[in-house]
Formats: sequence, C-alpha cells, structure tokens
Amino acid sequence: MQLGWIWTDNLRPFLELASTLVGYSFDDSDWTAVSAGVPGTDSEDGPWFDYPIGPSLLHVALEPGASEMVQLMLDAVPDRVADRLQWTSDIMRDYLVRPGH
Repeated sequence: MQLGWIWTDNLRPFLELASTLVGYSFDDSDWTAVSAGVPGTDSEDGPWFDYPIGPSLLHVALEPGASEMVQLMLDAVPDRVADRLQWTSDIMRDYLVRPGH
C-alpha cells in the first residue's frame, strides 16, 4: 500500500498510530531501529529501509534533496485498516503533529 510522503518529524507519531491500527505495540526500541535505518535511504534510487510493524512490513525512504520528507509504503495491510492508514498519512502530510505529554 503506497501511503505517499509525510513530514519526517511526523514519522514517529505516524508509526505509533499505524501500529495501533494493525495491532502492534510500537515502543522506544522500534523507534531506535527506524531512526537508525532511515538515514542514507533514497525513495527514488534506493535503498529503502524495511521494518516489520506487527503483521505489516513498513518501507520508508527519504525524499532526495528533501530530508524533511519521507515516503512510506506498507505491505500486508489488513483490509479493515487500509482506509484509516491512508487517512492517517494524509494528516501527517498536511500537519505537523506533536505527541501529547
């Protein structure tokens, strides 16, 4: 499932919400792995960083020349959440999201 691009600053909030939607508990160790894997990626020429999010496989890569944007794809998305994931990525593209404290 192609989700398009979102702001890099919204990557963690997106992954936390997406994980909840697919029934996975995303934690600090997941974020450490993702944040270490994204640098050096390229959405046009590759490589992409792949990471399992519950039953789904996340593919994430930086936009060339625009490190403030990342492209997202998810494989094996449960049908029941596909529309919600698309809606969530749309919000993450249109707004800068800050988790509540």
